[in-house]
Amino acid sequence: MSRASQMQFLETAPPEKLLQIFEESYAGDLVNILLDLKRAAVRQLFETIGKVRKRAIAEAATLFYYREYLTNPLPLKVGTEAGVAIPNYYAILGIPRDAADEDLKQAHKLLSRAHDPEIFSQPLRKLAEERLEEINDAFSNLKTREKRAKADRLLPNVNYLYPRREQSWLEAVTRLIE
Repeated sequence: MSRASQMQFLETAPPEKLLQIFEESYAGDLVNILLDLKRAAVRQLFETIGKVRKRAIAEAATLFYYREYLTNPLPLKVGTEAGVAIPNYYAILGIPRDAADEDLKQAHKLLSRAHDPEIFSQPLRKLAEERLEEINDAFSNLKTREKRAKADRLLPNVNYLYPRREQSWLEAVTRLIE
């Protein structure tokens, strides 16, 4: 189906049909298609389905906005310690360095669900598992004040290495599912 045909279908299909597509598709595969469409059309699609059943869009919306965030890359590894690159935990989770603990937990919860290998088709599951491992590691290194302070000491204190509030995928997803 061409991009124009996909756009027309999404704009004219009844919400129940769109919901059925979301429920019967692997979120990972669906997001690959949505990333090729206009952002405004995808946002409208999420809002339309969200009115019928918010839970149906949670994983797809998280994947869509997180992957869109990753298209403007921040370094996922910064600096070194003992010759080993240090992961940029904030960039991996897509949250600002000054994010509240609740935002950190919410980001981890949404990303963990959205990267569950079961919502990906077989060819994409290995990638989902690898990303989920990175996400869990980043959360593990930021989840307590002590660990976060240690990570902040190890990571360079250069603002352009970390997501800013206006880059937040989390706000877009939260607005849709709450």
